[in-house]
Amino acid sequence: MWKKIVSICAVLFILITSQAHAHVMNADNAYNDLNYTEAKGEILFITALGITNSQDETATFRPNDSLTMEELAEFVAAYYHLEGENTAQQVVEKGWISSLKGNATFADVNEAFFAGELAIENGSESLTREAFAMFISEHGSSLIEEAGFTEGPVGQVEAVEQKEISVDGKGTHQYHIQIGDETIILAAHPYVDAPSVDPTVWEGMYVTTSLLMEDPHDNGEEVAQFLSISEEQPVQEQVVEEETSSIDEESKKEKAEVVEEEKGNHYANWLFIGLVAVVVLIVVGLYMKKRK
Repeated sequence: MWKKIVSICAVLFILITSQAHAHVMNADNAYNDLNYTEAKGEILFITALGITNSQDETATFRPNDSLTMEELAEFVAAYYHLEGENTAQQVVEKGWISSLKGNATFADVNEAFFAGELAIENGSESLTREAFAMFISEHGSSLIEEAGFTEGPVGQVEAVEQKEISVDGKGTHQYHIQIGDETIILAAHPYVDAPSVDPTVWEGMYVTTSLLMEDPHDNGEEVAQFLSISEEQPVQEQVVEEETSSIDEESKKEKAEVVEEEKGNHYANWLFIGLVAVVVLIVVGLYMKKRK
């Protein structure tokens, strides 16, 4: 009897404690084969853009597999929300790719997503699915706006506030994340390139990328659908802070030098006045002595 009670309590505890971040997806639960790839963040980025889809933690991305033309067509169809039967063939008919046969090259990806406008040197080389994610992440700034996203604030997470809200009559958690002077709302099912899916532990970490999109379930408010979060301060921000600190130090040094120079000039002026006074007194003394 006691064993059953303990088991039930344990299950309830797990459900309660996991509810807060059950829908946040990162490299650990978005796909089950990202342990050894160097492109975790990039893969999550293209997933957030809708280029590929992770239905649950049983999904695989196969990062080291070659990207085929058919898979490229499926990615294009998913991004542009093509509907109907054989959406991959629709991509060919629209002229976005040449065929569904063989493996894709960088030039094929360039043509499919960027109308061939990127200046690339390795266009004839085939690529892996991992390399595809990295290529899109590197050059995909234009895809962000086209997909309906806006770029949100970046910087250190100052605070994370958990609020209870009702969505479609059901109670759920909503997280408000303060980044510097701005606050963003975390979407119900976001992708995050972060070490933890629990937003409450992000406080003090650094958001390097945030993508926002209007969510009909959040009264049309913009919510964060993708976040890239680092435990360490980005190098660029460190450089800016160091440069600012250096400028401040230089400014303080210059001010100190000006003050010292002004002091020196002040002392020199008084010394000159003193010497003039002494000379005047000597001349007057000599004059008075001659008169006697």
